[in-house]
Amino acid sequence: MKVTKLLILACMMIGMYSSLYAQPIDSTTLNSASITSNTTLNASTRYLMKGNNNVKNGATLIIQPGTIILGDFESKGTLIVERGGKIFANGSANQPIVFTSEKPAGNRNPGDWGGIIILGRSGINTASGSDSAEIEGFGAGLGPIYGGQPRIDDDSSGVLRYVRIEFSGVNLTGVSGNEINGLTMGGVGSKTVIEYIMVSYNGDDSFEWFGGNVNCKYLISYKPVDDDWDTDNGFRGKIQYGLSVRDSGIYDVSTSNGFESDNNTNSPSSGTYNSPRTMPIFSNMTVVGPFSSTGLTLNSLWGRGGHLRRASQISIYNSIIMGWRVGIRLDGPSIRGASGDTLQIRNTILGGNVKLGDTASVPSGFESFSTQAWLGTGSYNNTIFGTASSVQLTDPFAVYPDAGDGTVDKWMPVGGSPALSGADFSNPNLAG
Repeated sequence: MKVTKLLILACMMIGMYSSLYAQPIDSTTLNSASITSNTTLNASTRYLMKGNNNVKNGATLIIQPGTIILGDFESKGTLIVERGGKIFANGSANQPIVFTSEKPAGNRNPGDWGGIIILGRSGINTASGSDSAEIEGFGAGLGPIYGGQPRIDDDSSGVLRYVRIEFSGVNLTGVSGNEINGLTMGGVGSKTVIEYIMVSYNGDDSFEWFGGNVNCKYLISYKPVDDDWDTDNGFRGKIQYGLSVRDSGIYDVSTSNGFESDNNTNSPSSGTYNSPRTMPIFSNMTVVGPFSSTGLTLNSLWGRGGHLRRASQISIYNSIIMGWRVGIRLDGPSIRGASGDTLQIRNTILGGNVKLGDTASVPSGFESFSTQAWLGTGSYNNTIFGTASSVQLTDPFAVYPDAGDGTVDKWMPVGGSPALSGADFSNPNLAG
């Protein structure tokens, strides 16, 4: 494949690091608050967010451009926009809205605070067949609900634009697997606006979508512990223009991947075919793993550019997947989807992955299926390179350690790069 334009620079206008100014600190507005009426956060004040802060049905939280919210470490500060609640965090390139750790710069770590959770009423699926579910991270019986009736696929939870989320992803319960994502979306509907979002140093996934059909653009995942782009429970939105960058020293006990996709979670390894199916459309994504060379020896917990499993029907177009232990793993019933063309990877560059592709939990009748041969199907127009340098990006692995010079063009293609031409948007999945 080739990508006509990555538009990474547009994403990177969000910036890499936050600066805190000499402003008064408000530690009462977001202090385990139940927000039941319209509330505005002003850029002239910094806000210390303590405990769980819930924007309730019928209420709106407005955050002015340039506002800084500090997540409290001790109380695991978290923002939850419940079904029927709205958030209008409409920043700008010059005045992004920043959610970051309360700790001083230099002392911040992944998991210093909770994260942002947005919940809506767009359709979801579950392994049990229920049309609603508790969002993960809170423990059984304690999480707020997403999905449910009435189902509203064009639901709006508001606007999130030019927002940075840094050093989030705390484990709320102390039980492994209950970490919060940087930005969690459960049943979020199509009228919600999410664009120009950067999640940095999150203690779990940077972005995770549980059902819903919100469309998102201009996203950056920077050095999370777990996955970059995680889709589950019937998510079927379109994601365009994304960049993910990894640190070889930051990885998760559950294996760190670029894309991870399931039809539903917490189900048997085979997944279920419950509907609506998980079938997101990703396009113009640059997903850079930690393997700058296929000869590197890195921790075995580094996984795949894409682990596509449990009956997911994800599709990826016009993208770059480079520098992973395995480029693409097809797992369980998702192998059927790939064979039947309901799971697609087209016009995509796969370069410098230690292994191009593999399979796991192969269904009966598909024993001869080869992910590598499937990716190399001529009509799919994927481009496969043995080395990352063949992709010809400026300097995509120079962030180990952080460059610190403020440049944002390291992931742009140089002259002659195969990423500069040949993108194809004629696939019906890319319409609209």
